[in-house]
Amino acid sequence: MDGMDEKLLREKLEGYRAFNEWEEEEERRTLPLLSVEESVRQFLELQAFMRLLAPDAHEIFFEDDLAERVEARARFRRIAEAMK
Repeated sequence: MDGMDEKLLREKLEGYRAFNEWEEEEERRTLPLLSVEESVRQFLELQAFMRLLAPDAHEIFFEDDLAERVEARARFRRIAEAMK
């Protein structure tokens, strides 16, 4: 990679870092203000938008999603048993 490419890459990475920092701060500020209904609505709208952008993405993440769901179900089962 020549010097110009490295400089451009560093600038891009710095831009991503700055945006991610701004986005995290925005989430810390706004998420606590959302109702449960509003946060669920936003989540579902984001999912629908992502399906438009990458309709086959679920195939890529299927195994990870399945493993997470199995783990979450086991956790919920343990919680339910502990609450009896």
